Order: sequence, then structure tokens, then C-alpha cells
Amino acid sequence: MNSLVYLRRMIINQKPARLDYTKGSVTKSIYYERAGFEGSHNEVAQKLREVFEADSVNVVTSTDFNPLTSKRIFAPQAISSALAGYTFNAEMRASLLSFTMRLPPLIVRLYPMQRYAFQDNSAYMKMHMQYRHNGSFRMQSYVSQAENTRDEIVRLRVMMATYILGLIAPMNAPRNENHQVTQSMLQRNAPQSRKRKTSILSRIIDRIRGL
Repeated sequence: MNSLVYLRRMIINQKPARLDYTKGSVTKSIYYERAGFEGSHNEVAQKLREVFEADSVNVVTSTDFNPLTSKRIFAPQAISSALAGYTFNAEMRASLLSFTMRLPPLIVRLYPMQRYAFQDNSAYMKMHMQYRHNGSFRMQSYVSQAENTRDEIVRLRVMMATYILGLIAPMNAPRNENHQVTQSMLQRNAPQSRKRKTSILSRIIDRIRGL
């Protein structure tokens, strides 16, 4: 599943990049920078689904890209949208299962994916709970414990989302790799959090003044 690997690298690097992907005889591109994927919500979701199923992918890193639009879709939102209701054929399923079987023992980072309407957030939360309980996480066991085909699809989607976004990482990976993406995404949300806290504090002060 080279497409997952390349998407993960793009997001972890947090640098302007273009991902070229080919399906059959058609080659398309999707652009990414720290602010997110270029395009509208629907455009980005559709392109990411095409990337998942591409025959080949390649990433070009450069600062010379000329954006076609100012619209950007933040990575967690883009991945959540692309995976919402996403299903796969037998060939795609086999590739995902094969990819999963090769993953080493993992750490699972907690990130508020519910803010971005991640359809399978409850499954992700259970995955994180298993990691906290056991001290490590084995994706192979997690996927193989699926109760039925539908449950397996959900678990594979969670694997895709957490892998691409860097929310899972090998237990023995360098500390910087384990934390870089989640820290960057949390920092992006920090201004909004501070704004809400400031707003609450202001209302409290106003009420005191009115007494």
C-alpha cells in the first residue's frame, strides 16, 4: 500500500508537496502543505479515495508550486471525509490485510478526531484504550478480531486513518517521529482553544463588574 506510505510521509514532513498518482492510463495530482490539502472539501475527498486505489504514486517536494485555489482542507478533516462510508473490493481488502500483517508493535496517539466528524471514532477510541491497557498495540490482532465483514471494514478504515495521520507509530520509532504530527495538529488548533478560554474569562470579568 504505497499510497498510504506516501500520504503519511507528506503529512509528517509538513512541507509543500505534490502527490502524483496513476490509475490505469490516467495520472492526476493532489497538492499538500501544512495548512492542508488544496481544493474544496468534495474535491479533496474524491482525490484521496483515488489515491488509495492508485496503481502507482510519487511525491514531489518543492516550494515552487503555484496554487490553483486558496482553499485548504486540514489533514484530519480530509482523511475523515475520504474514509466516510469508504468500502473496498476484494483486491483492495487483500492489500490492506497484507499491509496490516507487516506492521510492528505500535503506540497509539490520542487525537480529537471527533472534531472532524471521523465516522469510526468510537472504534479508534477503543483501539487507544487497548493500547493504554496493554502498553503496546498489535494491529494484526485488532483486525483479526473483527466480528464480521462490516466490522473488519471499520477496523481497516481506522488503520488507514491512524497510519496516514501519524497517530500510530512503531514502539521503537524515534521520539520525534512519534510526536511530530500530533503536536503540529494540536498547535494548529491552539489559537481557537485560547480564543474560547479568553472569551469565557471575559464574560466572567464582565459579570463581576456588573455586581
